[in-house]
Amino acid sequence: MRADELATLPANYMFWDKDLCKYATIDDIQPFVSIEPNAYGTDFELRLQCLGRFRRLAYTGSNDKNKRPIYEGHIVKASYKIMGQKIEIIGAIGFENGSFVIVNGKRDVAVLSAFNPEELKIIGNIFENPELLETSK
Repeated sequence: MRADELATLPANYMFWDKDLCKYATIDDIQPFVSIEPNAYGTDFELRLQCLGRFRRLAYTGSNDKNKRPIYEGHIVKASYKIMGQKIEIIGAIGFENGSFVIVNGKRDVAVLSAFNPEELKIIGNIFENPELLETSK
């Protein structure tokens, strides 16, 4: 993340505040931000000096069927048809092997880009609704 992205931070990232158990606003994060030269010396980087307080959640580049942006940590329901049969997956958005993925409660993984945005609906997040990922026994 670059220093000039600070103003557009909400569009690219969201942050979960582990101490307060809520999504953080830009005003919540601002006291923990420092702008420092990056390791390559070409520009500056935005760094959070918060000792693990905030979890950064990247925007996937996709929106759900209600036009809500999908971020890491969201729990989505994906509905699609294969050979006339409707299939539903409920899983959390994560990042693995260079791709955003949906991971269900059984640890099955599907690549997010394989789904049409009209097939996706945000139903919660892993911080406030972890029970949505529980599998029946």
